[in-house]
Amino acid sequence: MGFSMFPFLDIFGRQIPLYGLFLVVGTVVGILLLYLTAPQKGLFRDDALYSGLYALIGGLLGAKLLYLLTALPILVRHFAYFSGSFSAFYALFAGGYVYYGGLLGGVFTMWLYSRQFKTPFLPYLDHAAIFLPLIHAFGRVGCFFAGCCYGIPYQGIFAVIFPLETLGLAGVALFPVQLLESLLNFLLFLGLFFVFRKQRKSGQAAATYLVCYALIRFALEFLRYDEVRGSFWLFSTSQWISVIAFFVGLLLFYFAGKRGTLSKRKNVL
Repeated sequence: MGFSMFPFLDIFGRQIPLYGLFLVVGTVVGILLLYLTAPQKGLFRDDALYSGLYALIGGLLGAKLLYLLTALPILVRHFAYFSGSFSAFYALFAGGYVYYGGLLGGVFTMWLYSRQFKTPFLPYLDHAAIFLPLIHAFGRVGCFFAGCCYGIPYQGIFAVIFPLETLGLAGVALFPVQLLESLLNFLLFLGLFFVFRKQRKSGQAAATYLVCYALIRFALEFLRYDEVRGSFWLFSTSQWISVIAFFVGLLLFYFAGKRGTLSKRKNVL
């Protein structure tokens, strides 16, 4: 048996989309923690805040761009439908984000901030990487209420049935993969927060995040059922990106360790 849920919260007669609400709350909480904990890592609060805001803007743009790229085959296949319906065309462009696109866009704009204001890039990237899974955890709860990024058909415990008002596959019992990813992101946040409470080699926190999240995302994609995420050969688009992210994380680990060793040699000399 599945349980039904609804995508809106009624407040004084107004319907508030829970997807946007959870995304906003998660972003505010994450950036606030980013700002407050910066001095513990020897970072300036203002730079942590503004680089985080740069990353937020770049993340939104990158997530939207990658969504449109993954949705392109659907747009081409159903071009007559989208071209003949302004509401459908608008819905395609107004809604939908792909997380990995947001990650790439956020890292790029954070790098731009470091170049513009002459701040070190990796220490602030490390700091942001700790709180990123917390924001993502809130976002995935929002995805659950919106019905997007839905899971495979499933009749077991915790199965969920999306109503017509959501973006999900309405009326079918599905696996709540969004909530599972939210839980794993929250656990990843706790692990990063406690492991990297003290300063470590620059790049290690970001590398740990990339490796861990890539493994999580690659596995969870097998429980996804939404067509818009795109696929190529045996795997989904996000699984291929996860493979790349995993090896980028390993490389970052390698260079972080090598950089730390070189720094120690310089101190000895």
